[in-house]
Amino acid sequence: MSDLTPITREEALLDGQDLEPITRKEQFIKRIYDKTQEVPTPITREEWFLNKAGEGGSEVTVEQLNATENGTYSEPGKAYSPVIVEVPEPTLISKSITANGTYSASADNADGYSSVTVAVEGFKKKSIANTPTDIASFDDGTANPMPSLEISIEPVQSGSGDPSPSNMRPISGWSEADVTRCGVNLWDEEWEVGGYSETTGQKDSANDVIRCKNYIPVTPNTSYYCSYGNADKVCEVFYYDANKNYINFQVTIDGVVTTPNNCKYMTFRCRISYGTTYNNDISINYPSTDTSYHAYQGSTTSIPFHDNSDNPITVYGGTLNVTSGELRVDRANVVINENSNIGLWSTPQSPWVGFYYIPDPYMLIERTTDIKSNYLKGVDGTNGWYIYGVNGVLCVVFDEDVIGGRTLNDIKGFLATHPLQAVYPLATPQTYQITPTQVTTLLGQNNIFADCGQVLEGEYFVTL
Repeated sequence: MSDLTPITREEALLDGQDLEPITRKEQFIKRIYDKTQEVPTPITREEWFLNKAGEGGSEVTVEQLNATENGTYSEPGKAYSPVIVEVPEPTLISKSITANGTYSASADNADGYSSVTVAVEGFKKKSIANTPTDIASFDDGTANPMPSLEISIEPVQSGSGDPSPSNMRPISGWSEADVTRCGVNLWDEEWEVGGYSETTGQKDSANDVIRCKNYIPVTPNTSYYCSYGNADKVCEVFYYDANKNYINFQVTIDGVVTTPNNCKYMTFRCRISYGTTYNNDISINYPSTDTSYHAYQGSTTSIPFHDNSDNPITVYGGTLNVTSGELRVDRANVVINENSNIGLWSTPQSPWVGFYYIPDPYMLIERTTDIKSNYLKGVDGTNGWYIYGVNGVLCVVFDEDVIGGRTLNDIKGFLATHPLQAVYPLATPQTYQITPTQVTTLLGQNNIFADCGQVLEGEYFVTL
């Protein structure tokens, strides 16, 4: 008798026994079972794609694809690894236009324009300054916008004399630039009752004369003609330096005055004989050969400074391309006090003591003495109070007797009562884009200047 355990027909079928005939249902069950016993060989994603590309029995070639534009790329039997997109350099050209209209770069066989200038028909461009100047002057202007104008932005140090702890001279920057274009007359014809002191150059409380209300920008060592309405042609002119410190005064007799070699501004007061009402008959003329009265034809535009996120900024040095709006900042300002991150500098020997400060986030140009300070000189290698930059660090040396010791705490104690301001050059200037400004010249004589610095260069249109 057999010891085999009875099994069902389904079990025998799954065990692979040949039990024919079987039903369609039994065939389907067996096929499912057989599939569950297969173990597929794992392949990578790349291998799968290669298999798909090679279906049909052909060889598969893997090669690099260089694509230059959007599109569909395929070729039988090929797979691409890697795919490199090559962006061709665009062809840019300069474009000069003579009128408003639609201009197509493709029509000029180019991809775009690197610059576009307006060539005013019947006129040509002319440069206004070969070297920086306080006031750019020309006498052949036309009533057209200037193609270009660039000005400097320079920090202003208050007071006079050498800066020192006993002669603190704070430094200020600029949050905006005022650009002025006027004709022959430099005076804005703003006036008020009162005079100027011959001793101090400051306004006084005289009530029997009139004076100019605002400072008049001028150039050192330059002659001007004071076209004065009263018959005696006498007035007093007062001179000031770049920081508006008083220099001296001059009584005009024949109308011609010449500014001192450090003069940047002037004011004037009339004689008592003129009266206390302005009669629209006074002008400060440049060139001095023009002796007639000219009404003021000034136009001043204020240009605020901001970064590329439209946040207002104060600029302590740089340049502004007025017509393009490119603001280039090449100096930064720092105030160092007892809470600043400073370290003791071991190089100076008694009786000198020093410290170093690393500006953040900007770095100095390597080893420069071109640093302005509120009470130290930017001098390298001289005894006494001095400050200079080396390897991106501000190095400062003091007189040990003034500090009262040689330790870091001694220095911090001194900085607590004498915060040190330094305006230093940037190793990498910062560039910002602000709103371009249009400056339109007058027919004939033009005088152009900016309150924040000098005119560096520019162009204007003259008649052909």
